[in-house]
Amino acid sequence: MGPEDFSVSETSKTVIEIIQGKMPAGIDGSFNLCDVRDLADGLIAASEKGRQGECYILGNEPVTFRNFVKILVEQSHCKKIVSSFQ
Repeated sequence: MGPEDFSVSETSKTVIEIIQGKMPAGIDGSFNLCDVRDLADGLIAASEKGRQGECYILGNEPVTFRNFVKILVEQSHCKKIVSSFQ
């Protein structure tokens, strides 16, 4: 996710559904978000400095669904969704 990221991934789709009020409820859980700029930097670094046969995990901090929705509501002023974890 980030500026100029026009793809509609599962996470982007969830953001759109929450903001448009199409997701009235949520569940407990967490996932990992990565800014598209950080991902691009990581891919470039792996291609330039990585070693053949090695694997690299490109991620950021885990985000709970509860905090994710809280941030969306604060930033977009969308309607707060009902959740199983309230």
